[in-house]
Amino acid sequence: LARGEAVTLEWIGGVYGLEAERDALLQAPFLDVLVAMTATASETDQAMLDDLLVDGFAVAQSPTVLRDAAQLLIEAPHVRDRLARALTPILVARVAARSDPRTDLLGAYALEALFRLALADAMNRHRILALLTEIDGTPSELFAAHAAKLLGAAFTQWGGDDLIAALERLLPAAEAEAAFELGLIMLGTGLDQASMPEILGRLEVAQLRFRQAAEADENRADAIAYDAIIDMIRGFWDETCAADLQATLSRLERAIADRQALLQAGSLPPWLAPRADRE
Repeated sequence: LARGEAVTLEWIGGVYGLEAERDALLQAPFLDVLVAMTATASETDQAMLDDLLVDGFAVAQSPTVLRDAAQLLIEAPHVRDRLARALTPILVARVAARSDPRTDLLGAYALEALFRLALADAMNRHRILALLTEIDGTPSELFAAHAAKLLGAAFTQWGGDDLIAALERLLPAAEAEAAFELGLIMLGTGLDQASMPEILGRLEVAQLRFRQAAEADENRADAIAYDAIIDMIRGFWDETCAADLQATLSRLERAIADRQALLQAGSLPPWLAPRADRE
């Protein structure tokens, strides 16, 4: 591990060595390592490893390990397609079993994994759409913010008024994220309209959502940028002179610089890439 080398089954005693330590492995934060080993295992070892992974996803206690294991599994199509049917009810159960910040985060990452399985056509998308649109009770802010992001991505992928309604229900729990996603939806549908009055009407609604997001969270440079862009579009349409647009342009430049600084801290997940067309 110190040399950055992959752990192989042979190094740790083969598949029977894993079976002997099964109970301990299921309690340890090694699920992502087990996924990596399964992806390169021989066909003769796959059945036992598959069973171990399914049980591991059911009992994993570390949110980051569950997230990383799901990432590795989804990026290995032969493992993903083999296990998707068995993992779906387990991930659904983890979404439902939320009771504290740790299980909220486990549930959020399980929901993301289900969404990405649907994107890869490894499970029926109606299952994840039902989960997203039927989030009941009052979810925590942590879970609601993740769910709102997934709802926005699902709308970009499949559309549907029920997803918009679900986002509106999440506003009390995760106002900044839900309002931003609603603004993106209205911006996208606005730009698709056939006439300028229709476009401007929807952009005005989108701008209200972006301002709501920025008021709820002062760090939403993305919302501020879209707010400024809509002012710029309106300014061009009204033939506003360059000098009068300078303040809006400066606000847009500052917001974009802040946003780029944030994005450079990590990478954009592939399942969020379709929304880049708005930017």
